[in-house]
Amino acid sequence: IYEKKPHWIDFNAGALLDGTATIEELADRLLAKILDVASGREQTNNERNGYREIVLWTHQVLTAARAIYAAVGFEITETWEHDEFGKMEVSETWRLKL
Repeated sequence: IYEKKPHWIDFNAGALLDGTATIEELADRLLAKILDVASGREQTNNERNGYREIVLWTHQVLTAARAIYAAVGFEITETWEHDEFGKMEVSETWRLKL
């Protein structure tokens, strides 16, 4: 997804799946990214593009993640069924206005 939407996504966790990074390398990169954004050294794509919301995509079965999203104010804005991963699943879009 990162390659298709680089203007939306700030961090490429897919590097673990394609074998170009280890989990340890990704953890280091993510921490560096968080520190760069938190310190003001770097803007997120949303900031650069003037967007004032955060959008997350998840699967309905990931109840722990969904509970975290809801607890901090995200709301479900879209739900759909698909079989993109070989079986029927329900995906959701969650949004948080900033």
